[in-house]
Amino acid sequence: MDLKFLWTFDRKSQEDSITLTLLWVSFLLTIIVGGLNAFGVVESTSIFTEILYSTIALYGGRKFMANGKTFSSEKAEEIIEKVENK
Repeated sequence: MDLKFLWTFDRKSQEDSITLTLLWVSFLLTIIVGGLNAFGVVESTSIFTEILYSTIALYGGRKFMANGKTFSSEKAEEIIEKVENK
């Protein structure tokens, strides 16, 4: 069974994104629990807001970009070596 239909299409990367799907799910859960909190069904929404913050960080931190180029740990080590050799 192909589960590709579950993932949300990311316009920036032009491919299906699991992290964007997690962001949408956590956003909807936060809205639903906020509504339940307004009606007094649940007492706290803190765990859902923390999950939302985590998925925002996950989606935003997928790739670090510097001047249009991907920034990786190998690039960081290369920069450190250049600075130390000067």
